[in-house]
Amino acid sequence: MDTMKLTKCIPIVLFDMDGTLTRSRQPIELEMGELFAELTHNTTVGIMSGGGFEQFERQLLSRLPDSTDKSRLYIFPVTSAQCYVWKDGVWESVYDLALTKDEYEKIKKAIDVALSKTSMVEGVPMWGERLENRGAQISFAALGAEAPIDEKEKWDPKGLRRKPFRDRLRTELPDFEIHIGGTTTVDITKKGIDKAYGVRWLSKHTGVPIKDMLFVGDALHEGGNDAVVIPTGIETRQVSGPKETATVIEELCVLCKKTI
Repeated sequence: MDTMKLTKCIPIVLFDMDGTLTRSRQPIELEMGELFAELTHNTTVGIMSGGGFEQFERQLLSRLPDSTDKSRLYIFPVTSAQCYVWKDGVWESVYDLALTKDEYEKIKKAIDVALSKTSMVEGVPMWGERLENRGAQISFAALGAEAPIDEKEKWDPKGLRRKPFRDRLRTELPDFEIHIGGTTTVDITKKGIDKAYGVRWLSKHTGVPIKDMLFVGDALHEGGNDAVVIPTGIETRQVSGPKETATVIEELCVLCKKTI
């Protein structure tokens, strides 16, 4: 897959979180936090992840340096079913496409059916709860929410184990979006709500054309959980993990400083 070669400053840069800025559910490292803070002084930045807002706070927001320009930061939790911005010293919700109680019950029943029709979790160890209600998204973590990072990263790196379960859920829930998430999850949101929705919303909100924006992620390959943004026309940059993402941020900081 072709990805963008950076030759100029980008007015809006969007990042995936797990596997891109951090390892799955792990706090951002000090060096990455400092680089990220520098980037917010040079361009507008957004982060999109399947995790809830509380997870964003634990992994990222509470660990960013004081020098971070939060006024230029957009947070898109639960696969862009929510958006937060910094206003008057607090994170304020811009929109929240929450699931109703009836939708939650319908999804829960469909998950039970899909599990009975597939063998995804047969013999699979479990650390913590598998089903998590994130308000605007239901996430099913095959190894449990508290699974060790090394176990998660090696269990289904290409999403092949989760694909039959996801496909069965799509049959049971045609009126919802169902995607393979980060390392072990399958995520369910309202129809039409995914990272592509967040890209389109941000373009409309800021007036910046999608073609002038950049998305950086570790799963832009076919079937990857970031690949849904590609049809929007946004430029993309595939990375192998946080180390390569740091290099991309360094490149962006140099290019954007030249234009100031």
